Amino acid sequence: SAESFGFSTTSSVISREEVYKMAEPDACTDDPFINRMLVRSIDGATAKMYRTRVWPKASSLRDIMVYANVSILVFVQGFAVLMMIGYYLPGMISIPLLLAYLGYVLLTQAHFNGTAGWEAFQKSSGGMALLEYFSMALLVEDGVDLSPDRQYLFGLHPHGAHMLGSAMISVQHEHNPIHKLFPGVFDKTKPAAATIMFYIPWVRELLLWSGWIDVSKKVLTKVLKDGKNVAIVVGGEAEALATENGKDKVILAGRKGFVRLAMQNGVDIVPTYTFFNQVSGAGFRVLKLNHRVHGFWLAAWGLYRKS
Repeated sequence: SAESFGFSTTSSVISREEVYKMAEPDACTDDPFINRMLVRSIDGATAKMYRTRVWPKASSLRDIMVYANVSILVFVQGFAVLMMIGYYLPGMISIPLLLAYLGYVLLTQAHFNGTAGWEAFQKSSGGMALLEYFSMALLVEDGVDLSPDRQYLFGLHPHGAHMLGSAMISVQHEHNPIHKLFPGVFDKTKPAAATIMFYIPWVRELLLWSGWIDVSKKVLTKVLKDGKNVAIVVGGEAEALATENGKDKVILAGRKGFVRLAMQNGVDIVPTYTFFNQVSGAGFRVLKLNHRVHGFWLAAWGLYRKS
């Protein structure tokens, strides 16, 4: 649990800086961009904490990229671009363009086949901007071992306003510690999102380029049959809307389908948890990124907090 490592589940009790003070410098990794520290729990368990520093500590470009792609703006800017095309371009140009995009969305159904991933996008430094803006770290308890020869269904909890813990999976940058620690595991893992997300302009593109797929049973089964792994935000929309500042809320009632899916396909379930995955201010309806969020994401369990 979070408390076993000295972390409180009440967001006002401990700061990010205090957590880092608990960590002891550990042996250097073979990657100069990754810093490894040792964390000891109050009951004697140990874990390794991995943090990266690819971007400069203060980077306006990094911050702009995060504001544009994680804040509430991401849900409206795609529609805004389409409206501008329709308003400013002549009809003989704008109408074919808009119809072509609509046809692409409705006919290609790329989120059902999982073939629209853009490797260059997934490995770009833009993803690391997201991880470092939120000061995310990977905390792996000693003894955690994930083999590329096995298949996994990762359960991500809780959803929160944004399931930012999933970024550790989607970002395949060479300095992302989770991909260096578990080679061959997360580069073949497909995160899954609700169908409606693939019909929101720009949000759709971000998800598809990042390798996300539809969360329907048919699609997940196909991906598992192809020998890949899947990651599911089990609580879904209901859990997102239940987000409340200062409280972790997980919804599992009536959500046993992911267990059946794993059993039917003979894959291991790896439950993950992102602590303190909540927002301040007006909550989910108006996500304010001026409230900086700081996080920790674990391979087998996770900590995510707001300070």
